[in-house]
Amino acid sequence: MQKYFPSDFNFPLWNMQQQCQESLILELVRFTRAFYYQQSNPLGLVDDTIASLQDCQQYHVEGLSEIYQLMAAIYRFQNTDNQLEFIFDGRSLEEKLQDDWKEAFHKMLFDLNLKTSFTRIILDYCILNKGKNAAALSTLKSTVLSFFKIKWSKKTGIALATA
Repeated sequence: MQKYFPSDFNFPLWNMQQQCQESLILELVRFTRAFYYQQSNPLGLVDDTIASLQDCQQYHVEGLSEIYQLMAAIYRFQNTDNQLEFIFDGRSLEEKLQDDWKEAFHKMLFDLNLKTSFTRIILDYCILNKGKNAAALSTLKSTVLSFFKIKWSKKTGIALATA
């Protein structure tokens, strides 16, 4: 995860994001599939694409760890003020960080799925073509970076994109 944001030293948040990675990647695919049903097929008609989506029980998610790491780094980049907090509701720092991250992740997912290209790439890569389109991940990464107005370079990591 340090690849995208090398100057980040928020280790509690980074560790928690690592622990949540597998479950949130699956949630990314499930949410995207449900979002597609709701937005593109509100009448519930079954065509070949919908049948393929419904029949799929196992997702191809191997390449999505890169996208998850990018989204996690963007969150840490945008939320640098959460390291030293007093929590008065009885939760531990880890629980608060996890709740905040999951809430932000779901908002990011919803916002990204408003871009039809994101939804289609996720469905195509994870369900319909089972990872056969390697270029899809590069396009997906570009979509995420441009959506959040972020640029990334190997030398400096992520930064705000300038017009």
